Amino acid sequence: MKPTAIAAIVEKIARSPLSVSSYFKRHKLPFGRSRYFQYKAQLAANGLDGLVDGRSEGNRRELTAHAQGFIRGVHQENPQLSLRQIADRVESSCGLRVSRMTVSRCLRAVGLKVQWPLPVKAETIESSCGGFEIYWCAGFASGLGATHGGDDGSGTGAVSQDRSVSRRASVARPRRPQPPGTVHGSL
Repeated sequence: MKPTAIAAIVEKIARSPLSVSSYFKRHKLPFGRSRYFQYKAQLAANGLDGLVDGRSEGNRRELTAHAQGFIRGVHQENPQLSLRQIADRVESSCGLRVSRMTVSRCLRAVGLKVQWPLPVKAETIESSCGGFEIYWCAGFASGLGATHGGDDGSGTGAVSQDRSVSRRASVARPRRPQPPGTVHGSL
């Protein structure tokens, strides 16, 4: 229904000597009593613009035409910006606080694609040791007891024990009793 037709009906009801309820009982109207009071309040607050049905443009419109143009311009200027960065720029420039999804829908509606920023590659450091440090640290932390991972010089191939290293592991985890003659840390 056109806003001018709604305004004419609202004015006709207001000028009638009948009460609102009796007017609605006598006449067949395109809207009900509660809608009449809504139309009357909208007409008083915003004039004919308050009676325009905005549902054809979407019910809860957050973006004005100016903000939509601003979003398109920002995206075309720098397509690498994230949705959050565009939303922040809309807030600082237009004074509208919008969500990332609102920005995304706006861009999709005009046929623009959002290019997601490429993930930053992690910096790798190459080492000549080949990662052996990790195994050494794991053995050191678990209390296997090798001081430098080598022979104790006895010629038997046994690994020397370092009590200061294994003491920390024994506090965290009690050691199992070992049969006599075995060296701690050997398999």
